[in-house]
Amino acid sequence: MIKLTNILKEILDEIAYIRPKNNNMAEAVTKSTIYKFKGLLSVNASKRNKEEVLSDIRSLTGITIVSTKPAKGENITPQTDESVLSIKVDPHPYIGKGGFGKEDIKDIINDIRKIDGVNSFKQIGNVELKGL
Repeated sequence: MIKLTNILKEILDEIAYIRPKNNNMAEAVTKSTIYKFKGLLSVNASKRNKEEVLSDIRSLTGITIVSTKPAKGENITPQTDESVLSIKVDPHPYIGKGGFGKEDIKDIINDIRKIDGVNSFKQIGNVELKGL
């Protein structure tokens, strides 16, 4: 009976939670939780247009929504297109990779910076957790 209870507990854990990488269940989030953050994106418009870069960002693992607003700044030139991005990350694809945590946001930010045509990407503010 104990073995069956352990199996049921394991199944329910997998259904209800995404385990954080440190296995501290106090930091676990439900599978309906979305991470949300904003960032300032600078695109080299002479190399690639912003729509192509946004498409590449949306193709990154876990990214569900990327919306944009024009940035207000002094660094905007005909060769540079700056936007404020609102990005939502679904942690579900990370289940098989040992969990998801806020440190994975740093990896996503680094992946954005590596995209061809991106001059820079800087996170604005803190990462928010949103339940669905």
